[in-house]
Amino acid sequence: MESAISRSLQSLPISSNRFKLSNPRGIRSTRLSKAPAAANNPETFLSAEEAGLIEMSGLGIHERFLARLTVSSLNLLKVIAKQEGRSMESLNAGIICDWFVKDKAKGMESATLKWGEEEDALP
Repeated sequence: MESAISRSLQSLPISSNRFKLSNPRGIRSTRLSKAPAAANNPETFLSAEEAGLIEMSGLGIHERFLARLTVSSLNLLKVIAKQEGRSMESLNAGIICDWFVKDKAKGMESATLKWGEEEDALP
């Protein structure tokens, strides 16, 4: 049985009204490269509406974090599927990794994700 929050999240449009969540642990975030709604409001993959619904859900702090991560991942997967001309169901780890490589190779101006400085490769 669906909850009211679940139905509300499903009815939300994916809009350009996005906001950047605070980053207390210094985790690097990425942003959409499409035109932001406001000059000082970089786009991310979690809308204010989605974040608000998650905050009002009554979930604990860890569950809210996982819900935000899951919803933002869902939104990114929608972008990947559209850019790759595939259904979301057809995406797999290989296709997603290939998309990340191609997106990073586009450079800062045209990439979907805004990539920071090159990080050291993991061993």
